Amino acid sequence: MITGRPEPMADDPDGHEAAITTTTTLSDGQLLALRNLARKQAGEDVDWIKIADARSLTELGFAERGREGWTITPAGLAALAALGGAPPTPSGPTPLPTNRHSW
Repeated sequence: MITGRPEPMADDPDGHEAAITTTTTLSDGQLLALRNLARKQAGEDVDWIKIADARSLTELGFAERGREGWTITPAGLAALAALGGAPPTPSGPTPLPTNRHSW
């Protein structure tokens, strides 16, 4: 479960405003799309992202649509971190082993 956008809850019996919390459960498709968006932001190649999943992430505030397609938002990155799936960090080229023969 992920904490999403807060929505006001009813007042408590003492007349104080209750805590503002919302719990959101992501489907497998939404979670896959969110992970792919994080990988895309990190510069990795990703598979296609289903429009329905991306739109639902947009409604949650976890993604947004721009000229170059869907992008993950800071809230989306925080949601991934809350799930224990910290977003990938950009990595440079993989170094190749050096052939060190002493001829």
